[in-house]
Amino acid sequence: MRETVSILTSAKPPWLLRIAINLPDIERELHRLRADFGFVTCMLDARKMNTVNGVFKEFAAALDFPDYFGCNGDAFRDCLTDLSWIDLECAFPRGVCIVVVAAETLLVDESSEIGWLLELLEDACKDWSVAIEVGEWWDRAAVPFHVLFHTASASSENLPTELATLPLPKQSPPF
Repeated sequence: MRETVSILTSAKPPWLLRIAINLPDIERELHRLRADFGFVTCMLDARKMNTVNGVFKEFAAALDFPDYFGCNGDAFRDCLTDLSWIDLECAFPRGVCIVVVAAETLLVDESSEIGWLLELLEDACKDWSVAIEVGEWWDRAAVPFHVLFHTASASSENLPTELATLPLPKQSPPF
């Protein structure tokens, strides 16, 4: 199995990754994660996420956040660690893979917020990576949850430090 798919189907870190492959390959692999592994997948456009408010709107639209989503950091984290409103064949997703396309443009108008966003996303991934076993209906196995930041090239030049330092898996063959 290719390195990135192996990473994505594991609940272990790294949870946040940088990728630099063409979009049709990404779309094909997201389809495979949905079809073969039962994942919830989505692609978000960082060009619509120049501000924190834009991040909230793009994630809310892609993951169909409930109407009560409050467009603030706490509500954002709560929604990312719940996902119970997503129509699934089982109570919880078997995995989640979110791809942020054009990551070079992420939070360009509020660049000081990138660290906050990455920390929040990593915390959500970490929450899903731990099984819940308390004898209640919400018990679940550990769930792989990963966010991939797509960049135009593998070079970290022109990227904010926080994105440039994310792991870049080997991608030959794609994904």
